[in-house]
Amino acid sequence: MTGLNAQIDTLSYNRAGVLRLGVRHVALQEQCGFAVKELSGAVYLDSTHIVLPALNLKRPYSSLRATINSPFLSFLTKAVVLQLI
Repeated sequence: MTGLNAQIDTLSYNRAGVLRLGVRHVALQEQCGFAVKELSGAVYLDSTHIVLPALNLKRPYSSLRATINSPFLSFLTKAVVLQLI
């Protein structure tokens, strides 16, 4: 991976094991050619699920805005809930 650039504006972790992260900007270029021009949004993570309420992903020729709310078990069963904005 080359050209990794990340800006995080908020980060908190509490006793209940809840991680909250505000991702202002992430960009990267993989050696194989995969590139992310912009990745931003909030992340809420605990021991049972992950929530990305306003995911914004931009690649060189495409973009995606979505809300993701998924229990970790769904990654094993491939039942992730994805709502396109």
